[in-house]
Amino acid sequence: MRRTFGKFKVISIAQHVLKTTRLLIAALAVAACTASVSTETLAGQYLCVYGFGVEVLRLDRDGTYLQTALLDGIPEPLVHRGTWTYENETVNLQTPLLVSDEFGTRSKRLSKPADGLWVLSVVAGRGGVRLQWNPDLDSEFRKVR
Repeated sequence: MRRTFGKFKVISIAQHVLKTTRLLIAALAVAACTASVSTETLAGQYLCVYGFGVEVLRLDRDGTYLQTALLDGIPEPLVHRGTWTYENETVNLQTPLLVSDEFGTRSKRLSKPADGLWVLSVVAGRGGVRLQWNPDLDSEFRKVR
């Protein structure tokens, strides 16, 4: 039974406990999605599907990476190698080849690697390990092996 006290709703203790339990479960679910991942777990092959092609990123345990992109209108795959580090739940690719720009379209600078780092956020949970760089566009690599 719901009652009001002025403009405030009065709820029962059972309703309060139920709401508090739901909030706790939601907080635990969020925490589980951002669990810490080891470098050994991060090593492997990742796939990103764009509207204009696909990109495979292989992170090797020795701190090197290999990018391979198969893009519409380009007959040969683009291949690039570099080094990577892992700290504070981010993977940092040194001088990467940026296949997509910040708007999710194909980059105009495919012939030259970018200067500096490409910072990818590590997200781990029930869906496996993902490396995200633009959550607004759902831009991410998904670990495939």
